[in-house]
Amino acid sequence: MLEPTSLCLRILALDSVCLHEDFDPLRVDCMVASLRREGVLKNPIIVAESTPRHIVLDGATRTMALRQLGIPHVVAQMMRYDDDSVHLRIWHHAIVGLPASALESHFAQIAGLSPTPCSLPELESCLASGDWLFGLVHPNGRCTAYRSQAERRERMRQLNRAVEGYRGKATVHRTSDLDLAALLEQHPDLNAIIAFPPFKPQDVTQCAHNQIMFPMGVTRHVIRGRALGLNVPLETLASDQSLEEKNAWLQEKIHDCMRRSAVRLYEEPTFVFDEL
Repeated sequence: MLEPTSLCLRILALDSVCLHEDFDPLRVDCMVASLRREGVLKNPIIVAESTPRHIVLDGATRTMALRQLGIPHVVAQMMRYDDDSVHLRIWHHAIVGLPASALESHFAQIAGLSPTPCSLPELESCLASGDWLFGLVHPNGRCTAYRSQAERRERMRQLNRAVEGYRGKATVHRTSDLDLAALLEQHPDLNAIIAFPPFKPQDVTQCAHNQIMFPMGVTRHVIRGRALGLNVPLETLASDQSLEEKNAWLQEKIHDCMRRSAVRLYEEPTFVFDEL
């Protein structure tokens, strides 16, 4: 059973962590505004311990927002990628504000992609096989699967080019499944869904170490025992104190919470309403 004492929370220099995926500038702008308004970093980013730099598994938006604000340090929850508390899943992108026809035109300009019309069940089967790069789902259920025969670096470049077709140009809602009816109910103005294949932890690690970025908001790391609500003041992260002094302050804050029994573990599934 997880215990609060098993948490590994540290304040790290921002230049000691690297992203494995790109970021959405619209989400970063929203996060910058939120951080300025509230003055605290509510939740630590999640990093996989690694060398030469730790890999950000969750928190690309927070990381980039802090960099934009010129804050040199960040609170991180340290994890081992091979720990059974870490599970890699995928996010699909529900697009609002950009016609599917514009996406198709953009994809047609990416060299090396082969489009194949298909049904939604066929698309899901293609993606599960790992041989297809991504798929496009229209609100009427019509689908196209896109295939690439390129090697890893070029495939990731193609995938990033595909996402560039709507990155910063449309509202992107992340979804863990391809339930078209449910998505249309949530987003009546839905224009398209971009569906992605499953990835493996070694894909993330190899890409990060080789400075190959996943597209924004594609990987989804499910963390058992995630630390939330730590609420570290930005002025503490931005201060001239050394990392050693800041980490001593953080450990005292954590120990104080434990002494007051102010740390609770929720084992049941939880719904979190995230305005960002």
